[in-house]
Amino acid sequence: LTVELAPAGYKQRPDGTLFFDIGKVEYQPPKPKPILSVTIISAENLRGVNLFGGKSDPYVICTLSDKKQFRTAVVNENLNPTWNHGPVEFMLENEARLVFEVRDKDLIGSKPLGKKSLSREQCLKGFEGPLSLGKSNGVLNVRVKQLVCRSLRKPFKLRITIVCARDLRDADMFGHSDPYVQCKVRGKLLFQTDVIWDNPNPVWNHPPEDIEIVDPKDLKFDVYDKDLIGQGDFLGTAMLSAQMCDAGFEGELSLGVDNGFLAVKVQRLGQTDALHEAGQRSVADVGLAVVDEVRSKSPDTWARDGASSQSSPLRTPLLANGSPGRRSG
Repeated sequence: LTVELAPAGYKQRPDGTLFFDIGKVEYQPPKPKPILSVTIISAENLRGVNLFGGKSDPYVICTLSDKKQFRTAVVNENLNPTWNHGPVEFMLENEARLVFEVRDKDLIGSKPLGKKSLSREQCLKGFEGPLSLGKSNGVLNVRVKQLVCRSLRKPFKLRITIVCARDLRDADMFGHSDPYVQCKVRGKLLFQTDVIWDNPNPVWNHPPEDIEIVDPKDLKFDVYDKDLIGQGDFLGTAMLSAQMCDAGFEGELSLGVDNGFLAVKVQRLGQTDALHEAGQRSVADVGLAVVDEVRSKSPDTWARDGASSQSSPLRTPLLANGSPGRRSG
């Protein structure tokens, strides 16, 4: 008896022919590539290189590769600029370093003010703080972190009202700035206010706008001075913290050192609406309970209980939250 063994991986059909059986192969999705979130916050003690005034007009170029880079707005005549630019997201592939270069903007071209980089390992570990730009060049404050894959994060909605601003910088040669605000998510413009002409303390009361975001750091408010041509001069930027988005916020946000303040109102939709509706139901339930008690008592009972002011629910006013209040008078 001769037994012929098929080579490994081969099987025999009923007719005797052989075929290669690859078995069950489960699909393995490719491992997602790391996503970096980069925010340019501010700089301190930059060199002054302008011929007049002794200051600089700094901006930052952030580069991961030739096709992955961005730059901040120019902050004129300032050695301690605040940008709060970002967060900007980069997909990290084979790049080895993330480079930050600070430059001084001229009418034609620009001049270097300092340069610093973070290694791939530093970026993946996360970094927040100052980067030295070299001796006597000052420091650049940045935030870099690795993000959870966006597909795993759940979006949520906010209702934004831009109210007013105060103490804005004068960017016009004559008179005050002509400010307006742009609301952006991940760099994309969602809406903007009207321009208030020649006023460092503008009041917009822009109607509420509903927006959807995934990360609070995706949202920012940029204030500009309107020019006849183009976007205009950058006056400052403000951002919200995660706590402000979760709990809601109504108040002022700093636009950076000497840039003034922006007043906004932020309401988280869904969660806040549910609490509000629950509160309304609680008040309604208390009201129904009072009506039921009134209906259940006869006139004789009310007359007997009338000597005590606390025996009748009609004598104790209810506050908005349904709790007993103090009577006036």
